[in-house]
Amino acid sequence: PLFTRQSEQRKSYYDLWLETSILRDAARVYGQNYDPEMTWSLLRQMGQVLKDGELPTLKHFKQDSRKVRRYFEALEMIFVLKKIACHEEGVGTDCWLPTDTGLASAFMGTMHGEGANLSLMRIAVYNELLALNEYAGKRIRPVYYKTARSAPVDLIWNDTAKNFLFTKVSIKL
Repeated sequence: PLFTRQSEQRKSYYDLWLETSILRDAARVYGQNYDPEMTWSLLRQMGQVLKDGELPTLKHFKQDSRKVRRYFEALEMIFVLKKIACHEEGVGTDCWLPTDTGLASAFMGTMHGEGANLSLMRIAVYNELLALNEYAGKRIRPVYYKTARSAPVDLIWNDTAKNFLFTKVSIKL
């Protein structure tokens, strides 16, 4: 999809990939009582949270948080989402991000706006840092930090804050 020039072809690629992942793969991982409509609903809601430039946590979803967590864990196992934990000294909760900016775009339905750009940049930087460390033979477990009164610090590893000021980034594409 990266080299596809027509946006409709890219959209079709991700739509078909998600359809297969949700109808076949997630159903197998989740097991009994899996509801693909619930999965689609959660991904649409995640798209709205990403459009707003926020880190999607369980509080952003209208369904029961235990059920949402179970669906997200299934999606994590098939590489649709990845969990980012909150630092042990923070007040935040786990958040989930799409594993790919193309998937995030498919969830959002658009790539326009400051919040959407913020989310896409956050995902791209997370992926790049994880990949660079993995290639160097280092495995990192990134976390974010949130206090009760401040915007989150987007990335911490080895107890060092890596705040890329994502909350103030405005990208012109």
